[in-house]
Amino acid sequence: MIPGPLQTRAYITAVLTSLTRRRSIPDDIDDAVQIRVDKQTIINTGDRQFAVLLEENVLRHPIGGPETMAGQLGHLLTAGTLPSVSVGIIPLDADRSSLWPVEWLCR
Repeated sequence: MIPGPLQTRAYITAVLTSLTRRRSIPDDIDDAVQIRVDKQTIINTGDRQFAVLLEENVLRHPIGGPETMAGQLGHLLTAGTLPSVSVGIIPLDADRSSLWPVEWLCR
């Protein structure tokens, strides 16, 4: 998924709508969307720096349909021009043959 501070209102709405349907939880989506949108000011205030690294499949698996995803992609492109935000994409065809997952043992 796209990280919260970079989600559009439509993307947030689609995500929360899906969650409320799947989990049969109360529909207070409008309030929750507004809260998330309000929190996004963090990328424009202060001297924080954000580095966002996404896998290409996040952009290829639509949430909310083509119009929502087109708006989300445009928003990512705009956010990437902010001085506080760096956006990187790992392409689908990236060679991962030298990368192996680290397994953690819990005791």
